[in-house]
Amino acid sequence: LMSKCTQLKTTRGLKLQPHETLYFRALECLFGGRLKCALSLWRQIIALNSFDVLALWFLHFGYQSYGQTRGLLDSIACVVSDFERRKPVTLPHIHAMYAFALEENGDYVRAWKYVNAALDEQPSSVWATHAKVHILQEVGQPKAAIAFLRDHAPHWRHACRYDSVSGIHHIEWHWGLAYIETGQYREALSLFDASYLNRQRSALNATVRLRDAASYLWRLELNRWDFDGDGDGAQLYQDIQQRWRLCGTFIQPEMNQRFVEVYHDAYYLMNLIKNERGDLAQQYVQRLKRQSRQHVARGSGNTYMVETCPNAAIACFESLYDGYVAHEYGTAFDRLYDVVVANDANWRMAGSRAQKDIFPLTLIDLGFRAQRWGSVKTLLHARLENRILCPNTLNWLQRLYGKNSVYHKMRLKALDGDGYRKSERPFHWASMNDYVATFSTDYISKM
Repeated sequence: LMSKCTQLKTTRGLKLQPHETLYFRALECLFGGRLKCALSLWRQIIALNSFDVLALWFLHFGYQSYGQTRGLLDSIACVVSDFERRKPVTLPHIHAMYAFALEENGDYVRAWKYVNAALDEQPSSVWATHAKVHILQEVGQPKAAIAFLRDHAPHWRHACRYDSVSGIHHIEWHWGLAYIETGQYREALSLFDASYLNRQRSALNATVRLRDAASYLWRLELNRWDFDGDGDGAQLYQDIQQRWRLCGTFIQPEMNQRFVEVYHDAYYLMNLIKNERGDLAQQYVQRLKRQSRQHVARGSGNTYMVETCPNAAIACFESLYDGYVAHEYGTAFDRLYDVVVANDANWRMAGSRAQKDIFPLTLIDLGFRAQRWGSVKTLLHARLENRILCPNTLNWLQRLYGKNSVYHKMRLKALDGDGYRKSERPFHWASMNDYVATFSTDYISKM
């Protein structure tokens, strides 16, 4: 890509316009791993023309890759009024991007307003659909997320066929997460098969991203304790392992040893671990450490290697190896705790809130394995404050306190829909003010 970019730039020669020059420089930075430099140049393009949707899209995904949610919001907030004034055909997509950015910054009330505006303007907007399911899941409403995706399926499925086939798999990744969060594990695996496997169920679809498939299976297996005692539990676990073996097709280093961001690389590592290739997993982590040290020594400016790896990626990957290969749970917990909690560096993991959440969830699982009960309790109560009556968080609390605890009863209420008034069903709300005001820290204090 770098050589093609240089060739095109040479062909254009002196005919380049100012914004074109900035584009070439930004792409050169991007292909060279200098993400922060590329982001700066795309911001300059937007300063020249706030209606450059391609530059806005690069910024949108660039800030997600960097993990910087404030930049994600600022890069789209600065142009919203311009688009609303002129009302071009791209306005619904801008509203969808703005809604997603607001959600990633925890402003769910305004995010709800703009995502509904986007869907009213363009019901088939895939990014608006994606943003809305993000909001529902972030406020702890997986049942509402399932209902919304089911009811809205004719729109987003049709749009994905023309927009992005891989988009279907990612939307269904969210659907699967909602099944997992509500304890519908067999349904989650059935959706994985229907969406991610070929008709013969013998391989992953060519359009499936490894990160979504590995993330899906890892999260499903994190809940093994919940389904292990069921009649179908042992078979379900074996079925999950068989899907991991299908993911093993992507173990080849030339396919996925890219070292581009924590979110991508972590799932390659998880794939190695679950396919019992601890030797390759250890080599992978050591290679990343060597490359990071080399980039730091020569001051390459590679954002991932110079900033992300020393501050987050290396410790995270060592934790995964220590915990799930070497079974040194205490060491693994301490390493990941330092990244996610003590140093507050989970933002560096890249991706969305929903994607990055796998690291705090893995931390809690390691806490159970290491028997760090006090830390686990603190982590789970912090999650409950952010996602009141979220069935999955209540499920993990039930794992801590037992099935006769108050959390078991609360989980049943949340799953039955009795934990909130009918008028508070999020996918029917005009705004989210009611939800935000309904459950306060008072509710937690009464538990």
